[in-house]
Amino acid sequence: MARVGAPDNNVTYEAARRIVENGLRRDDSLFTPGRSIWSLPNLAELQARFVDRPDTSNDSFENKFRRQLAGAPAEAVQLAAELLFVHLLISNQLRGDTKRQQITEVLSWADTNATIPADLSAALDHGFINPGIYYAIKKPEALSYLIRFLARWKSLSEAERTNALADPWAFKALAMSVPAAAARAQQAALLHLVFPDTFEDIVSEKHKEQIARAFAEGSEAQEPDLDRRLLHIRTRLTAQFGDGYSYYRSPLQARWRPPPAPPPPPRPPGPADHRVWIEKTLMSGRADRTSGPEAVGAALWSPQRAEDGRDYCRTTREVRPGDVVLHFVDNRAFVGVSRVAAAPDDTFVGLSETEWADRPAIRVALRDYLPLEPPLDRTDLFDPEPTRQQLLQIRQDHRGLFYNRSLELDQGSYLTEAPPALVGVLSSVYRNKTGRALPYVDAVAIQVPAVPPPVASPAMTLDTLSELTLWPKSTLEEILDMFENGNRQVVLAGPPGTSKTWIAELLATYLCDSDARRQRLVQFHPSYTYEAFIEGLRPNLRNGAIQFEVVPGAVRQFVLDMGTRSDPHILIVDEMNRANLPKVLGELMYLFEYRDKTIDLPYTKQFKLPPNLWFIGTMNTADRSIRSIDVALRRRFMLIECPPDAGILQRYYLRGRENHVPNLVEGFKALNDELTRRLDEHHTIGHAFFMADGFDRRALERAWRHKIGPLIQEYFFDQPETARSFTVDRFWAPADE
Repeated sequence: MARVGAPDNNVTYEAARRIVENGLRRDDSLFTPGRSIWSLPNLAELQARFVDRPDTSNDSFENKFRRQLAGAPAEAVQLAAELLFVHLLISNQLRGDTKRQQITEVLSWADTNATIPADLSAALDHGFINPGIYYAIKKPEALSYLIRFLARWKSLSEAERTNALADPWAFKALAMSVPAAAARAQQAALLHLVFPDTFEDIVSEKHKEQIARAFAEGSEAQEPDLDRRLLHIRTRLTAQFGDGYSYYRSPLQARWRPPPAPPPPPRPPGPADHRVWIEKTLMSGRADRTSGPEAVGAALWSPQRAEDGRDYCRTTREVRPGDVVLHFVDNRAFVGVSRVAAAPDDTFVGLSETEWADRPAIRVALRDYLPLEPPLDRTDLFDPEPTRQQLLQIRQDHRGLFYNRSLELDQGSYLTEAPPALVGVLSSVYRNKTGRALPYVDAVAIQVPAVPPPVASPAMTLDTLSELTLWPKSTLEEILDMFENGNRQVVLAGPPGTSKTWIAELLATYLCDSDARRQRLVQFHPSYTYEAFIEGLRPNLRNGAIQFEVVPGAVRQFVLDMGTRSDPHILIVDEMNRANLPKVLGELMYLFEYRDKTIDLPYTKQFKLPPNLWFIGTMNTADRSIRSIDVALRRRFMLIECPPDAGILQRYYLRGRENHVPNLVEGFKALNDELTRRLDEHHTIGHAFFMADGFDRRALERAWRHKIGPLIQEYFFDQPETARSFTVDRFWAPADE
């Protein structure tokens, strides 16, 4: 049988039996038996409030869920809590106390008079599988699936429900008939909870396929239904390994799951053995960063992955004992220096009082923290012209720094490496300011780059702009006319690889007459705040005490720096749809439309947006369709579509560059036609992935392997078979040998 054989799991399967008897056979309750909770009217209430009205803000799930259930009948709120119990039951990734706290919190939103019964509470301490990060971050999708499935289930006749509970394959057919989208793991978990002797305790379709490939023999491999195939395999292997064996334990796991990659080799000894890192973090509103074991200078920590699955901690995993960490706090100043005490710990769990509570995280213990008194302020670096030129020179040679080409902070980076040249600049500026050496950096190799002589850049012509962008002059003139005709905000929107940021920077260079001081760039992300963009209170460490000061954000600082100048200044807002736009933009929503008016900000009276401050935004439509952007915001920004363009690809190679891939353009068109047919025009592949002088088959396969293929896998993350059907050979047949 497929149910996990550990004795502790008996309470979990008893809870699963209660779900079947009280929730599926009857309209009863898990927490208050005898009370009608799992009923069609209560499900309709959740459908209307939660499923049909999704909250797309960047707030926490708990806050959004509370808002959606506000004013709902107590019975519907209790049903929401009981469905959350179903969702959390299988996971051994979270502690029982954390599960109970989440469920109890939902129960507190209405006068339910319900608590979690003792036996069900005990079941939450166990679980039988680690379902992975996506199961944790896709909680809204999982609950939506359960609500929609149960609404379908409750609409069946009693005879149909009885038949489905007697036949696992009939039950599966019904469960699969309800679209799961991003909730495939919840769908698989439901099958195992209801029929634990038939369906595996595996919620990853990819893992199921790997196991089936590794263990299937003879006719088993010909079974088209993956779950039936696994049942045949389990029936055969039970004779060898006994009831309740697990594919996630020795000796079976080694046969289907490749071992993890070996750790990187140790760095050679010497001055360069210790690297310097810059932690860019917020202390304002973060008690965990102000004092205690996770305070600034005591530890580095962050979630392992963002809500969209991106790896947050690639650089954090590279940190080694003895490395130096410079702490840049609240987007304002370097306030201290510390040394790394131990290797990264990837078993750490996000702190309960933060927005990353109970999510898999990574922690690096620090030692020997020394505060910088006075702090090294950002103005000490970015204001003096010689230092600006040094930083720009370093930025040309290095990527992944804590600042961008506009000498603005890169808001998307938590931990970045400081190359020796940057360490040299920081050390030199600090010594000039204080007469003292920057602590610990004498343990690393540093360089101080020479200050390049200022060079006046010639103004860019429209012909040059067209040559660089490969856009027709008529299209560029249309965009430029938007600004000339009083439209001060435009947004470039398109899928990945359509050069939106590159185009935005070239437009800014043209409009600012190649004067880099008149253009700046900020990048939005889910944690980007109003305080970083407009203004806010930030703590500042002075004479050993924390004082709060009003600090201008990117927009207000740019306005201050502009002074009374009347020539165009451009602020590029990259990836703008990844932030909570109405929350971040605040009063700008009014000022965008009324440039001649003033408005009071939280700490600045009579603020006015200058008419010569223009905004160019970029939006990745694969992250969030432009259709989901606030209507009021869309009215204030002129939309410029940036679709994949075969014409740009053709013009690129007609201008002296070599392409050695036959039918490159035809394959590009076919690939995007197929993606549009299966998904939509927002989930396509941009032309920039295919643009490189001397582009050949190896370059194409490399681009597919490292960029295009992973992107398509992300598009079809819940359809691995479909993702595998997209191959480079399908669209560009290899040449005959």
